Amino acid sequence: MPYYNISDYLDSVKKILNVVQRTNASVIYSNQEHLGPYLSAVKLLSDTTTVVHIRGQTPPEQAFALQLILQDRIIFNSQFMCDTTLSEGKIDWLSRSTSHVVYNAVELPDVSNISPVPEYDNEGITIGMFGRCVPWKNFKFVFDAITDSSLYSEIGALMLVGINSGLGDDKYEAEIKDIASRRDPQDKFKLIGFQDDIWPYYMSCDIVVVPSIKEPFGRVPIEAGALGKAVLASNSGGFRETIQDDETGLLFELSVEDSFLDKLGELVDDEALRNKLGEQLKRDVNERFSAERYYDDMAEILEVNDD
Repeated sequence: MPYYNISDYLDSVKKILNVVQRTNASVIYSNQEHLGPYLSAVKLLSDTTTVVHIRGQTPPEQAFALQLILQDRIIFNSQFMCDTTLSEGKIDWLSRSTSHVVYNAVELPDVSNISPVPEYDNEGITIGMFGRCVPWKNFKFVFDAITDSSLYSEIGALMLVGINSGLGDDKYEAEIKDIASRRDPQDKFKLIGFQDDIWPYYMSCDIVVVPSIKEPFGRVPIEAGALGKAVLASNSGGFRETIQDDETGLLFELSVEDSFLDKLGELVDDEALRNKLGEQLKRDVNERFSAERYYDDMAEILEVNDD
């Protein structure tokens, strides 16, 4: 519901207020992209409880922070996002009773119906990365590091699922394609476009790498964990909460090549370690990131019951 001028803005606020009055709504919930000034205006003009759900990276501008101050409750998808948003917006004095953390959920797949992609179901170690190609995802770091290391000869494939999605950075995608075309003599780098069904590609992986620089939450480790896959993630952002180092996965120091290669080498060389970490992550995903847990947490914050 974007607004382009004051007349459209006021008209939109009026429509929201009409819905509130007609439905006798006690709570209005909005995610970040629809926040704008709408909920702020509704909050000032009615007694309705307003709840804002921050799911992604947020701008630290003071105007954005002011809108948060006006809300009754704020939900973040990680403690990292909560701390970052409140501190960068210089509103970290907000009551913790106002701010809540609810981890995103993953609809867990029926593993019995998922088969690996045949061409990647081979004897070599398959490493997978997933997501749109933008610089902060840090995929190029992984390609560069593996290309220049002895691990290149030890792996069967390094695949990136999500290139050419139309949501990436064209220049960054071109740099990755250049590495694949000039520095991959054994054709191990597989650049795979956007997939509606990503689960067979996860199933094809022995190791899933998530090297992001600043991930607000990060679904990839959770999706990989749902299938019991070993995860190697950067020690940054939301990964510090989704992955327990040496328990449910391994963390490497952000963009430090030696740290990354050392941890990756541990996983490549030790199948038992991969299996142990994958199984422990799978249990953790079932406990902390299930849809049922998400619904229960949200219902409690929104004060919704089944009656």
